[in-house]
Amino acid sequence: MNAAKRRIYLWLPVVALLAAVSPYLLRQLWFDEALTVLNFACLDSAAEIYTSYVIPNNQLLFSVVIHYWIKLYPGGVPLDLWLRLPSLLCALVMLVYMGRRFRRFCGALPLAVTLTALAISPPFLVYATAVRGYMLGALLVVVALGSALDFCAAYRLRDVVVYEVCVFLAVLTVPSDLAALAGALLFVLPALGRRFWRDWRAFILVFAPAAAFMVAYLPIWKNFLQVAKLGEGWHERGASVLCVYIALSAAFGILPLALLWRGVRIVKKRAWHRLLRGLVWLLPIPAAWIFKAAPFPRVYFPLFPVLALAVAIGLRDISLIDWKKRLPSRGMTHTVMMIAAMLSVFILWGALWRSESVKSALSRRFGGDLGDDFFRSYYLRRTHRPALAAEALEKLNAGAVYFSFLSDPWSIIFYHMSRGGRAEYLFDGPRGRVPELPAGTVVVIRRGEDPLEVAKRFDRVLIPVELRCPEGEAPDLLIFIAAERRP
Repeated sequence: MNAAKRRIYLWLPVVALLAAVSPYLLRQLWFDEALTVLNFACLDSAAEIYTSYVIPNNQLLFSVVIHYWIKLYPGGVPLDLWLRLPSLLCALVMLVYMGRRFRRFCGALPLAVTLTALAISPPFLVYATAVRGYMLGALLVVVALGSALDFCAAYRLRDVVVYEVCVFLAVLTVPSDLAALAGALLFVLPALGRRFWRDWRAFILVFAPAAAFMVAYLPIWKNFLQVAKLGEGWHERGASVLCVYIALSAAFGILPLALLWRGVRIVKKRAWHRLLRGLVWLLPIPAAWIFKAAPFPRVYFPLFPVLALAVAIGLRDISLIDWKKRLPSRGMTHTVMMIAAMLSVFILWGALWRSESVKSALSRRFGGDLGDDFFRSYYLRRTHRPALAAEALEKLNAGAVYFSFLSDPWSIIFYHMSRGGRAEYLFDGPRGRVPELPAGTVVVIRRGEDPLEVAKRFDRVLIPVELRCPEGEAPDLLIFIAAERRP
């Protein structure tokens, strides 16, 4: 395959991502994103962000990135859009890096097929635009993997330095990136040969994540233990694991079957090689039963690009996909036919997974409106309009606002403050329950919650305020004014 064809193939994932990302990029912030920005990224310094590790939402390195990214805000574009760009840039850099670094390792066409399938999948699009550190973690894991393979091929100091730095930064972003780094190690170790445990390079690679974790979190160890005791996660353990594999299916479709097909036809001398890398697929299973609660499915997202390499290798090796024998290879005819075939498959598969009925069904099964990490959670819907509620608060000139926890208070506060609004924000939290509501307090609850319960709790009459989306759809939120109860 000549260089021109390789360039065409390997730019397909980037083009596909840019073509599909717009609806995800233009959505409004949700609870976790706004909480990260307001409580951590907006602190005075990187040192203060580091020492404020009190909940998992403070993904340390990413919070620091957003801290300085906000300082570069040029105006003229929506602030929430600006905050989503770092994750999108990480996604684009990752796709370009993987295309350049692994094209010979996996084959240009199989790699392009796999990365394009990944780039247009709902899970990838969600975290390519999230104001969260998962895409940054995925990029660091992939670069660590590539540097580790370079170190195995040659004894260059720069490769091991890049590996160590990327491992440290990935762990500093999210401690759970250790799972993705374990997957990267399982992928790399076969490059050291059948007796890899006798190679001193294996010890450097294997112990780096543990060392990085200790260096990153020992100075704030008490904080880390308190965060670990929170026990956040899924209590339906089997469902959390199944959700990860459903998301992988959304990303790669039936492509992983290439591994199984080739696995039954592989020569015996390389069976261990495939088996070790095959263990990467099983990593989400043990963690679901080791911890107090199963990790959120999104925790495993940085593992997705590692598995993409495994799928690409399977596609490369599968005997059924032998393009050169089955299609003419004369100039641009071959290239056009390849691209047409890939696009046809991607359009059909993408249409299935982007179907609202499919995403809604998966969302209901795996987490529901408030717990779905990949498909159609409430914050991916057009009815998630916290900016509309913030606009209403501004018009009401609210002095005090009470939010129910389900109303997504942090996102409304973000948009209210970004519009120059200020108020006394009241909601139940770790510091305790709100004891009372002054007369005239604006009350914001989620559609589906019973306003009579709020009225009874605070002994107030709630007067509704009309709130409608410009498109005519009913928003997720309801707004009331708390008035004095008549004697």
